[in-house]
Amino acid sequence: MAKAGVFWGILWLLALAAPALAAPAVASPAQAEVESVLRQAGAALARKDLERLTSLLDTHAVVEVRGLGLDRRTVGRQRLRALYGPQLALAQQPSVEFRDTRVRAQGSRASLETALVAYVVPQMPEGMENLGLFQGPLPVPGRLSALLEKQGRRWVFLKMLLVFPGGAR
Repeated sequence: MAKAGVFWGILWLLALAAPALAAPAVASPAQAEVESVLRQAGAALARKDLERLTSLLDTHAVVEVRGLGLDRRTVGRQRLRALYGPQLALAQQPSVEFRDTRVRAQGSRASLETALVAYVVPQMPEGMENLGLFQGPLPVPGRLSALLEKQGRRWVFLKMLLVFPGGAR
């Protein structure tokens, strides 16, 4: 008899919790705005629009990249443009896809954690481009951690850390 009572008690708890479990999580306005900034960054990268990409950063933002032979810590938009502008200009079909994004917003600050896959076209030695060794962009997995701040009506990156696997080149 006790087992039947426990069974009905668990069933009753599940019935109470079911609407909450079935309801999709509702994103806060801040979360939706931060995710929009992330999408804007991805679109700017795909267009190789470094001006737009860096406009999403605070003027004194700290950006650190680890892996891919790009290990650098950069402070400020101008310095970032100088360091990465030539590489972005040479990139073929750059793109990035964000996955499992988590945003935690509190007041005018938000932290962001997301897995990402950057797609890069390998640069072949001169004369080797047409051998058909690579049919398209190669996926390079990574991780982005960031701190954003709402300045006026828009969110900007204050700190950004991009980490790619140590062996990816």
